Amino acid sequence: MTDPLPPVPPERLIGGVVAFEEEGRLRSAVDSLLAQRLPDRVEWEELRIVVGLDDEPTATVARECAGRDRRVVVLYEAQRRGKSAALAEILDRGGGDYFVLLNGDAQAAPGAVANLIEMARSLPRRPCGVMGRPMSSVDRIDVYTTALEILWAYHHRFHEIVLSNDGAPHLSDELLLLSAADHPHLPSGIVNDGAYLAFSIHEASGSLGYAPTAYVRVAIPRTWIDHLRQRRRILWGHLQARDTFGQAPGTFALYATHHPAWALRVMWEEASERRLGFRATLLLVAGELLAAIAAVCDQGLGRHLHEVWRRVAVSPQ
Repeated sequence: MTDPLPPVPPERLIGGVVAFEEEGRLRSAVDSLLAQRLPDRVEWEELRIVVGLDDEPTATVARECAGRDRRVVVLYEAQRRGKSAALAEILDRGGGDYFVLLNGDAQAAPGAVANLIEMARSLPRRPCGVMGRPMSSVDRIDVYTTALEILWAYHHRFHEIVLSNDGAPHLSDELLLLSAADHPHLPSGIVNDGAYLAFSIHEASGSLGYAPTAYVRVAIPRTWIDHLRQRRRILWGHLQARDTFGQAPGTFALYATHHPAWALRVMWEEASERRLGFRATLLLVAGELLAAIAAVCDQGLGRHLHEVWRRVAVSPQ
């Protein structure tokens, strides 16, 4: 009679949330992770929240989350050094089989984490990174909110055909899964964490994946001006990644320069599906041009004001 096989240990997840002035949203972000229905033999080991010592309202909510669930651990930063440094606090502590990182102003939809894990399991190589699908959370419908809805639609259409084939190093960090083994290290001062991690995984001959059914609701800037400030920072981060790795991260705009017919078809389709779609598309394109010009000027002048991000007012979820 053969001895029974030893039980297979469960796969363990380390959650990570970086929060700055998110006292009104942090609890929902944490709950959206802990309430996930996970696949068999997958469990949360720990959920780490990074907050600043000088951000007492957010720290209070973080402590309340830890008081409700022993798996929640609060990590304090004595001084803000930017999101990449805060994420490094989560990653460099190790543990688990996968990290699941969520923005402090976002909410993972039911089933999102299971979809990320399913995609990660299908990837051929480690280390790996799998991004979810951001969806804007709006409290009104107008030209501006429609423009942001279209922006995320472009984001989805691009990653659906490119990232799944390792065609361009890029990951979004709104909801992101990383394999814990040999995960990249994030230095301080990185603006686009997703782009940096994607390049690092790519250079380590790892795998990148996109889980389009792993929805994550993200808060949007309340005003158009705040959106431009946010896009200026993001595009500056793309320039930073290009200078670091010698290649620009994969984006809809970059792909469109090489495949204009495809891009125009996507833009027409997304505009046609929405009542304010064509006006919103014009607003979106104008905003991207303005933000890109501002980012290039910042880089040319050697400005580093984007490394520690400024909070912008966001619409309620």
